[in-house]
Amino acid sequence: RHWNMTVQWWMTHYLYKRFPFKSLRYGAVFLVSAYWHGVHLGYYLCFMSNLLTGFMESRISLITASLRARSKTHAQVLDFIGWLLTYRLFEYLSIGFMLRLASDTIFVWKRTFFFGHLLAVSIALLTFLVPRQRRDRPPRSDAEKKLQ
Repeated sequence: RHWNMTVQWWMTHYLYKRFPFKSLRYGAVFLVSAYWHGVHLGYYLCFMSNLLTGFMESRISLITASLRARSKTHAQVLDFIGWLLTYRLFEYLSIGFMLRLASDTIFVWKRTFFFGHLLAVSIALLTFLVPRQRRDRPPRSDAEKKLQ
């Protein structure tokens, strides 16, 4: 357990925060994590597919944050659903980590019709249809009005 915490700190401090392209930070961290574990392609399939899960999770979090102002109960339910989906998808994607071979991993994912991948993409895309509540801007001061 302490080993993973140290590696996580190192990845965050030396890779994630310093990676020059902000939009590619997660991908870089997952790619280095896969390499860190070994050269089996199943590791790369597992870690790189987890980018879908992270994207889905971040989209659900945006909606949850927007919903929290209107209904705390609904936000908590959505938080739980997001948590449940995220961990079930981690389990599904970890097949690549356990099997190690790309051919075996893809064989299993084919047998499940790439259900986890399709679920993550579908939910992420559906979140774009949910209107988010916009924050009301505070009234501008007289000084700000004069600047414009």
